[in-house]
Amino acid sequence: MRVYDELDKMIVKLLHDLTLRPNYKGFRYILDAVRIILRYPDGQCLITKDVYPVVARENATTSASVERCIRHCVETIWDYAPAVSLEDFLFLSAIERPTNSVFLVAVAVNIMNTYGSAAQELM
Repeated sequence: MRVYDELDKMIVKLLHDLTLRPNYKGFRYILDAVRIILRYPDGQCLITKDVYPVVARENATTSASVERCIRHCVETIWDYAPAVSLEDFLFLSAIERPTNSVFLVAVAVNIMNTYGSAAQELM
C-alpha cells in the first residue's frame, strides 16, 4: 500500500476536485509524473523521454502502458469534470481535450501556483 506524503496529498486533492478517483491505474502514474515534472522547474523535461520511462520503471510496467493509462484518466476527467473546474484548476479552455503532456504540465503549474514554496520544499 502506498503512503502519501504532503506533495502527493496536494496532487490528490487537485485530481479529486477534477472528479478523478484513485481506482484508475493512471491516477498513480499521474502522481508520479507530476512529482518528476516538479523537479524540473526550468521546464527542460520531455514527457515521453524523461517522465514515462521513469514512471514505468517505478511501477514495473512499460512506457506505453503509462501513456495509455494517463490518457484514459485525462479522457475521464474531460468527460466528467465540469468545464468550470477545468478552466479554474488547470487554466485550460474547454474547447478540446488536452494532450497528456499539456495536462501533466497544467497540474504541475497549478500545484506550484497554489502551494508555491511549500510544494518546492516537499520535493
